[in-house]
Amino acid sequence: MSLTVVVILGHTQEEVRVRALENIINKLNYDIVSTMDLACDKSLISNLLQWFNKPNTPQKKACLDLILRISKVNECLLLIISKILQVIYKQKFAANI
Repeated sequence: MSLTVVVILGHTQEEVRVRALENIINKLNYDIVSTMDLACDKSLISNLLQWFNKPNTPQKKACLDLILRISKVNECLLLIISKILQVIYKQKFAANI
């Protein structure tokens, strides 16, 4: 997966993030990238999970569907669980400061 598209998922502008998400989904749908390629990209998974921490979270279903597709790759499931736990821990820790 192109590093640029993955980085853009974390962009501050909502419209840019949405286009990056749609770009990744289209590449997957047209077999330009495989689910395994996406599953191996730690920064992609992190950015997808951070999608829901933005002030506006459009395309929630599309993002969750993509996370679900990626999580079906066995090697990726533990990585996703690990990232979710890290996000939860950071939120809890930040709330206690």
